[in-house]
Amino acid sequence: MFAQQVSPYMYGAIMAEAKKVGVFASDLHHVIGGEEAVPLILECSGLAFLNRTGAWRIARDGITMRPLAEESLKLVTNLAVRADTKSRIVKEFVKATARKLENLRKPSQARLPLTV
Repeated sequence: MFAQQVSPYMYGAIMAEAKKVGVFASDLHHVIGGEEAVPLILECSGLAFLNRTGAWRIARDGITMRPLAEESLKLVTNLAVRADTKSRIVKEFVKATARKLENLRKPSQARLPLTV
């Protein structure tokens, strides 16, 4: 599991959801980056919760990555800025952020049911 200081909110959300459904790790190690997780995955036949970048970095030599698609685990992003700002860079940042967030809301791939 990534260390709590990496993402306190997501760490707490994952641990709370696991506790709620009665899933407990037999052995829990905390890592900062994906490279630290490789020996634990290979030697202990374990799994690791990592961010996308860390997972892509180690996805080789028999290690694969899969997105965590759990509806109860959502990250809410808020952007606060003064409405009367005159700074052009702030205005452009807000516009770029809004475009990026809008693109993230669109599904990149249609979800198919596992059963027919």
